[in-house]
Amino acid sequence: MKNLLILICFILSNYSCQTEKKDTHSCFSKIEKEIFITQLLSNDRVSNYLHLDIIERIPLKLKESKLITKNLNIFIKNEKIIVINNDSITDLITLKFSKIDCKKSELKFSIFFKIENALIEGKARKMNKNKWLIEMTKEIEY
Repeated sequence: MKNLLILICFILSNYSCQTEKKDTHSCFSKIEKEIFITQLLSNDRVSNYLHLDIIERIPLKLKESKLITKNLNIFIKNEKIIVINNDSITDLITLKFSKIDCKKSELKFSIFFKIENALIEGKARKMNKNKWLIEMTKEIEY
């Protein structure tokens, strides 16, 4: 009986560790996500692809994912960004995360602008509560 209890504890602790590794998006709060995405989309290199001067592009449309959810409140130039899960939208912006390191508060990302057929890759590190250091590492226009 004692061995069975030890085995169950071992299995549960192993399972919780695996779940934590899979669910890395939860290590950043809603506010941290909003701040990061706002700072990323406000970056000069990224904002070049947004074309906020074109009425048809407003509001910006960001693809929904595990990290990017509809409950986020993100504003760019006083316009709320819409989070949607519809790949047929022509001006959809897709933000993906290839690596998230919760301990170091670092991440690697790519952002694809469907209508521009352009991709930017980069990395970011959280500097403090309200500031991310964002570095663009690659920019490709197809």
